[in-house]
Amino acid sequence: MSDLFQALFRVELGKRGLLIVGIPLLMIAVPFVANPGDNVPLGLTMIGAFWGVLALGLPYLGVRAAMKNPNFSHEVQYTFSGAGIDIVAEHSNSHMDWTLVTGARETKNFILLIVIRSTVLPLPKRCFQAGDLDRIKEMLRSGVAGKVKLK
Repeated sequence: MSDLFQALFRVELGKRGLLIVGIPLLMIAVPFVANPGDNVPLGLTMIGAFWGVLALGLPYLGVRAAMKNPNFSHEVQYTFSGAGIDIVAEHSNSHMDWTLVTGARETKNFILLIVIRSTVLPLPKRCFQAGDLDRIKEMLRSGVAGKVKLK
């Protein structure tokens, strides 16, 4: 779960990087530009709370939703081909063209497919055999038009 949280945090950082980095800089600057009568601690608390929700809360909610998704509580079969990815789960079946996959990242335990810039599809590495994992990575490098960060 922590690996998935870190990966989702990185995805959020990529999408909202300016805010996630800019808010702490704003918190540093507020005391220097505040008027003597301003309630600086309250302002900093509010800015810090907003940053916490944005930087930590959104990835946490994404991980929590993925863990509670009934489709992921049972076996999910992914079939990769030149035409895209076929997904067969207990409660659904779908086909995803490569044009929908806008990025791929590799973490210690997962290969993460970023679908239409906002949805993350985690593929646990433990479910792949070594040769299959290498073929999947090659297919992702050639099929995904966006950023592919694989080891």
